[in-house]
Amino acid sequence: MIWLSVREIRKVGDPEWDDYINFIGLPNLTEVRSLDSWCNPLIDDGSYTELFSSCNHYSLNNLGLSSINELELIINQLPLLTSSKYYYLLIADSSQQEIDR
Repeated sequence: MIWLSVREIRKVGDPEWDDYINFIGLPNLTEVRSLDSWCNPLIDDGSYTELFSSCNHYSLNNLGLSSINELELIINQLPLLTSSKYYYLLIADSSQQEIDR
């Protein structure tokens, strides 16, 4: 399974930034993009929800894709990000030996 979501980039000056950076012990970071939904929360502003919810595997603003072909079909339908603070996150399930074409 491949998961696609829209996340918010965390940067210096954001609420709780200092606490997070001190916790992970990387004081020189100025921006974080990760799988961690606390650090990079899922975005739900409606622009993405309509497209994502029309697909078979949709859960909590994550779009589940079962093959590369399915990913290729959806990529052309993705809306432009509505903020420069957002990014698309694509995650592949590493427990699978291969992802179907």
